[in-house]
Amino acid sequence: MPSGRPTQQLYNRVIKSVSLYNLGYAKHIIMAGGIAQSLTSEAKVMKSIAVEYGVPENSIITDELSLNTFENAVNSVDIMNTHKWNSAILVSDSYHLTRAILLFRVFGKSVIGMSQDEGRGNINKWVWCYYHLKETPATLWCIIKLLFYNIENLINRAF
Repeated sequence: MPSGRPTQQLYNRVIKSVSLYNLGYAKHIIMAGGIAQSLTSEAKVMKSIAVEYGVPENSIITDELSLNTFENAVNSVDIMNTHKWNSAILVSDSYHLTRAILLFRVFGKSVIGMSQDEGRGNINKWVWCYYHLKETPATLWCIIKLLFYNIENLINRAF
């Protein structure tokens, strides 16, 4: 998001979330994403799109601190715990859902994954392959982070 405008994928995620909200599947939407390459957080950009499509501002909760999937999950689970929510519909790209769902489930939340894309959609086949292949090492790295995260939490609880 170097220009402060969403990528097509990010935009499509918001539209899918708005659609699910409008169909009554959710009463609230968590928009997660910090400031990565622009001066505006992904969460703020997503929220503005959702509001533009009719979602009331008070139905949207933003996490503007997370910079990756792991942080998105940790911060979103904290938000869910604060509101005593045990389940969620997780909207992302098809290639990304497995890793994201894994994190939420490890953190004790029941999630259903919804893809913003249908198959490969309009994306170039090489780009599609790249993103899918990238998920294997990203998922392994995520598992390693989970191990250290859990060890750190155990140590913090002990002292």
